[in-house]
Amino acid sequence: MKANWKLLPAALTVAMLALAGCGGGSDTAPTTPTDPTTPAPPEPTALENASDAQANALAAKAQAEMLLKNAVAASKKLGTKAVDGSSKMASDNATLVLMAEAAIMAEHTKAMTAHMAAQAAHTAAPAAQKARIAAMVMAAKDAMDAIKAILDAKDTAGTVDDNLAEAVARVKTGAKTTDTDAMIAQAKAKAVATAIAAAIKAQIPAPTATPPVTLDLTASSTGAPAGAVMKAGLVGMTFAEIAGGNVKLATSIKDFKSGADPATSTAFTLPAAGATTPITDTATDATYMGIPGALSCLAGETCSFDSTGKITGAVNFTPSSQTTLWAQATYGGDYKSVTNAATYGHWLNTAGTAVMLHANSLSTGLDWTRAATSTTVTTAKYTGKAGGYSEKTTGTGAAATRASGMFTADVTLNASFGAAAADARLGGSISNFAGGAHVDTDWHVSLAEQTDATNGFAAGTVDITKNQAGREDAISGGWQAFGYGETGKNPSGFVGIFSADFDNGSSAGSFETSKSAN
Repeated sequence: MKANWKLLPAALTVAMLALAGCGGGSDTAPTTPTDPTTPAPPEPTALENASDAQANALAAKAQAEMLLKNAVAASKKLGTKAVDGSSKMASDNATLVLMAEAAIMAEHTKAMTAHMAAQAAHTAAPAAQKARIAAMVMAAKDAMDAIKAILDAKDTAGTVDDNLAEAVARVKTGAKTTDTDAMIAQAKAKAVATAIAAAIKAQIPAPTATPPVTLDLTASSTGAPAGAVMKAGLVGMTFAEIAGGNVKLATSIKDFKSGADPATSTAFTLPAAGATTPITDTATDATYMGIPGALSCLAGETCSFDSTGKITGAVNFTPSSQTTLWAQATYGGDYKSVTNAATYGHWLNTAGTAVMLHANSLSTGLDWTRAATSTTVTTAKYTGKAGGYSEKTTGTGAAATRASGMFTADVTLNASFGAAAADARLGGSISNFAGGAHVDTDWHVSLAEQTDATNGFAAGTVDITKNQAGREDAISGGWQAFGYGETGKNPSGFVGIFSADFDNGSSAGSFETSKSAN
């Protein structure tokens, strides 16, 4: 019995430990209660659903109208002149028109869906909201009907309807009923490329003939139309490059000075407060940042400026010359004319049947003249850029495709100058053609070396004997270049034109080069 009494404290100890393990007297931190579930947002009301449906229908109508506008505009830009010789643009425009109907039908489906949603909202709406929602239903229906009207409009013969049917008819003119959209678009591209090929061919002379293009080598205007690609050499910029276009929209008379001579022009006199000074459609002599020209009010507009200088009405500033080069002596200052530089450019004639090339310099010494008293022969390298139109055929037979458009290329000329005519030589090459499917990057034009003529260098042909390994060399063509620079010195650069025929295409363009340090 004594032994049992001795074991009792140990048993109690075990029991107490067991109780502690079961949580009795535990100091474990209490569990953090979870947040209550966030309630779901309330369902949109009938009024909200109707408002959304109306907005969707109106958006579909606006998109359909934009698709129609773009299709009509594209249908009028399919010809060679309208796309500026780009066969890709002709194809893209035709495709845009032919895909417009399906795109507008998709917008009509969106509007119908929106109209039905608005009707459902009206059915579910409380009486107090039905009148308001009914107006939204009607707006959605009007949008749906407007899109349907675009799709249903007919092409009336002999009138300009500017509707979808007429736009599609323009694109499909000359196509067979079995032609796919892709075939029709390709036919438009081919027509443009073929026209450009013919225009370029007219520039390519016989192997011994002089290039038929007459260079504009005077300080007068070239007659280049608006939109012509006009580029300057390494020195100076044309007005179009400075202002972003051939004309500048005038918004403040304070941007201009009165008078045709930059040296004597003065600020326009502002009228008294509350008064205005009219600007007529007759050209008013003015200068813009040192560039002479004229301000004129567009026909049908009423134009004037007030005491703050603000111009009301559509007024344009047109420079006296589009080809003069300008440079700023100091940043932000007036421009000064640059004479020791050149411009070159290209455009299509009005009918889109001829490539027009421009090369000009206002330099005081346009043509380099060999000095008969010179006793040494000097050499120089000239580098620059060319630009113009090209066309290329890819593939053969029925699978052949033809593309056309504008290109750029690199020009290198090597010259020597001396007292004897035999010592005065000029030749070079044109390579690194770029532009797209209408160029072959391997095209290479070797410009046959020419000796000194009476004044400057004679017109030359393409040298078909200097073929380059791995290149697509020109098989015929011609070129001509004139030096420009200070009187009595060797040319600062050359400006000119070229044309070339290849096995897979042709090109015609103008170029400008300046003396290279290498």
